[in-house]
Amino acid sequence: MRVKILLVEDDEELLSYLQSVLNKEAKLSVVGVATDAEDAFYLISKTCPDLIIVDIDLPGMSGIGLLKDLKTSSLNLKAIAYSGMEDKETVLSAFRTGIHGYILKGGSPKEFVQAVLDVMEGGAPMSSRIARFIVENFREGDAQYIDSLGNRENEVMQYLSNGLTYKEIALELNISPHTVRTHIKNIYEKLGVKSRFEAIKFAKEYGS
Repeated sequence: MRVKILLVEDDEELLSYLQSVLNKEAKLSVVGVATDAEDAFYLISKTCPDLIIVDIDLPGMSGIGLLKDLKTSSLNLKAIAYSGMEDKETVLSAFRTGIHGYILKGGSPKEFVQAVLDVMEGGAPMSSRIARFIVENFREGDAQYIDSLGNRENEVMQYLSNGLTYKEIALELNISPHTVRTHIKNIYEKLGVKSRFEAIKFAKEYGS
């Protein structure tokens, strides 16, 4: 059975291209496309997708807003943030919605498809530039956050930021690719305010 995917992207040319790329993969099927969050909500109820791929910079309600609403819904739906944005606020806001992957625009079709397949296999794909951003931006400003990651998680992030695949990281650390996936999923959870330090920090920043 094919994985049913809903694409949300306001650039119609890119939307058509992504749809074509995904539909060429035997395991995947794009069941709906939307150019804004409102259309996306309508199509979710109509198509019942397994996965939604969301552009962050949408007109009207942002992709972050859409992902937040999905997080609080009862839908059992995996989500990937697909964006050209890599500033600290956007990246952390996306992780806090419980996304299963953060992929930057501009990568190869093969990398894009592999990220989608990896999410459906229980992985948590992250573009190497996002991994590098996290390592560099938290290294100085958020030392306590970095300390909350285990030594192995820090090593995985370093290798990921250098562009290594899960299999290559596994070989470097003499662990299984499955274990690499587990470490990355743990990193996602901690970025998603599941560490006490980040929860306190987030509350202070946003007055909640």
